[in-house]
Amino acid sequence: MVNRAYRWFDDLTFYATSLGEAELVLGTYERLLAEYELSLNPLKTLITPGVKLHDNSWLIRLRQARYRDDRTQHLAGDIIDLFTIAFEIASEHPNAGAISYAIKRCNPFPAGDAWSAYQHLLLTSASLEPSCLPHVHDTLLFAESVGLPLDRDGIQREMNNICRSHAQNDHGFEVVWALAILRRLSLPLDSFAALEIVGMTDNFSQLLLLDAWRTSSSLQASVDVDPVIRRAESPGAFETEDWLLAYEARARRWCRSTGWKNAPAWKELRDAKVRFLTLTTSTRRRSLRRLRPAFLPSWPYP
Repeated sequence: MVNRAYRWFDDLTFYATSLGEAELVLGTYERLLAEYELSLNPLKTLITPGVKLHDNSWLIRLRQARYRDDRTQHLAGDIIDLFTIAFEIASEHPNAGAISYAIKRCNPFPAGDAWSAYQHLLLTSASLEPSCLPHVHDTLLFAESVGLPLDRDGIQREMNNICRSHAQNDHGFEVVWALAILRRLSLPLDSFAALEIVGMTDNFSQLLLLDAWRTSSSLQASVDVDPVIRRAESPGAFETEDWLLAYEARARRWCRSTGWKNAPAWKELRDAKVRFLTLTTSTRRRSLRRLRPAFLPSWPYP
């Protein structure tokens, strides 16, 4: 089975010699993932007969889309055309990741009028394809780091909308990334979104909620986080799916810091000052490496 697999980012294609071998490999892979509390996405996992080339026609369309950076007007128009294609592909193939690809395809990085168009399309993309939120996060932080103007009202509105809608379905991935964008850009979480997050089971979302709540007088006046605190303080929480919430909230004294005697391993981590949530939000490290467009002599902040 050596040299019969192909990986593209988080996609894996395995070439088997028979249906039986394919089923054996798939079953083994599922078992190995389960050991790490992971699972395959059933919508993206299938066994198909014959040779399946990795490159899809939609990917070729996006690769070949025109992208000129000689003038801001050219770049803005080409970005709009690129995303028009990506949105069309996403409507036909919702799990293909076309919008995420379009976001990453924009290099050299847009500036001027092209940045205005790109930023608007980023926020639209976050709503249409929430799986692209990590790319939206990195792109917005990069733009801020080089001095491009952010539509802070629009970002705040869209991220709060994502929190509200996805918290109702306990979608931790979407809520965490939306909260991370608000947090890194020092934008407020609104009380309506916060109330929805209180009812979630996802520990990561609720830790970010507690961090936002403790620094916001508005949230403290309008949002009751006692249900989250009670789960963090619950006896035996270290042995449940709330272990992260229980450990981090107690270690940071966001709730009563008790129960350590009965959990020596967790106490050792606490005493070693191990923390899973970083509270510092002032760091503006560039997560992306992007070229400057040819029409721009220099970034506002090099």
